Amino acid sequence: MPVITLVVYFGVTDWNNYLSLHELVKLPQGLEPYFNDYKINLLPLAFLSEEQIAKFKTADMQVVAGYLRQKRLLRALH
Repeated sequence: MPVITLVVYFGVTDWNNYLSLHELVKLPQGLEPYFNDYKINLLPLAFLSEEQIAKFKTADMQVVAGYLRQKRLLRALH
């Protein structure tokens, strides 16, 4: 069974952090070939479209994502 790690981002500003393990870790020279880099799968709830939010299977996630989206949009107006 494959395992997928997903980072759920609840912020209403752009994600300004690392998107891979390689960006986060400073490796000693020569160890790069032995280091497995992992991509960070980011789910920025506030930046999803209404259509994407509607695809969530639980109403709770739809409400949370919808709230964060509206908060981001209102913030952009000010």
